Amino acid sequence: MRQSRSLALGLTVLAAATALAAIVGGRRQPTSDADPRPSSFLATPSGAEALAESLERLGIAVVRLRRHQPRTLVAESTRGLEAVLDPTLPLTSAEAGDLAALPSQGVSLLVAGPLAGKLLACLGFRTVALADSAPVSPVPGSGPAPFVRVGLQRTRDTMVVDSAGVFDTRVRECHVPHYRSIDTLLMAGGTPAAVDLEVEGTTARVILLGDVNLVRNRALRDTDAGVIVLGWVAGRFETVWFDEYHHGYLAGGSLQSWTFQWSRESPWGWLVWHLAIVGLIAIAAGAIRFGPPHSAIDRRRRSVTEHVRALARALRTSRGYRRAVTIIISGLRRRLSPGGRSPPASLGEWLDRTGAGSANPTVRLITGKLRQLDQSAGSEGAVLSAANLVEDLWSEMRS
Repeated sequence: MRQSRSLALGLTVLAAATALAAIVGGRRQPTSDADPRPSSFLATPSGAEALAESLERLGIAVVRLRRHQPRTLVAESTRGLEAVLDPTLPLTSAEAGDLAALPSQGVSLLVAGPLAGKLLACLGFRTVALADSAPVSPVPGSGPAPFVRVGLQRTRDTMVVDSAGVFDTRVRECHVPHYRSIDTLLMAGGTPAAVDLEVEGTTARVILLGDVNLVRNRALRDTDAGVIVLGWVAGRFETVWFDEYHHGYLAGGSLQSWTFQWSRESPWGWLVWHLAIVGLIAIAAGAIRFGPPHSAIDRRRRSVTEHVRALARALRTSRGYRRAVTIIISGLRRRLSPGGRSPPASLGEWLDRTGAGSANPTVRLITGKLRQLDQSAGSEGAVLSAANLVEDLWSEMRS
């Protein structure tokens, strides 16, 4: 009982601590509307889910990538477009080089935002901040023009070298593609806001946006940014791959792994671990019995012989000799009755009918004696005689 109470108390404390940590931790999490990532998974004002859904309604296949796999994209389609929208996780030099090489292999690129600076550099451009937010032009629709704060500028570099890899002591370099044509799609304050590049030797295109706000849900809802961006993609590409790997949506994982990771990084998670360890120690301490085992009373079940002797002793003490004779004769009647069931007739009637219906004179004699013993007052000798007569009658009727 004590062990069960300790276990229940420990589990209750652990559950209460976990619930408290989840509530407090949930309150500390930022609201979803404040998520700044331009991810196609997010329907927040800063997300890009509206762009992905619009492309799907236009019949363009939308695939969200959770891992960096440029080689797989080259093998899958030649009329595909990979969208790298202001990656939250910084691109490494190797990743920027792999992505910059996609147009020469037939895969087009849509790159937006200053956080994609390494990839823009490998494509021969860089972002420049405008003095103030400016509307883009031209605007194909009749709605308001979207505003941008970042423009584009060509670098004129033919090769970009990155020697910042101090950990692996490797120098990364990427070659800027040669462009057959460079078209300015949008202008903002005299600075290109979007350009369309045609790579030599391939049909792939490279679309660069200085400001990622052109593809956010807020801009597509309130301005003509949706008409502008969809006009660049519709009818030109069969598949659009959204890079979600660099927005933190990694491949694999589960709720259990996320919970374990949160418990290691959050102080509330450490609190839960400490309470769990203390609860397990308390349960283990309550489960150990110190000292020798307590002596218990040995309760042995009575045998059939002991029950019979106890019944005989009780009948002798109460002088229930006649009752003993009746029990002995009733036992014989039950054994001789079909199915072990006693007939509804009284014991005297059963003895008279048994003796009268038998051709054996010994049976008639024994039943007569038992009838006399059943009607007598009874004594110890009567009980013994009844027991002997019952055995004799059983033997005669079974022979």
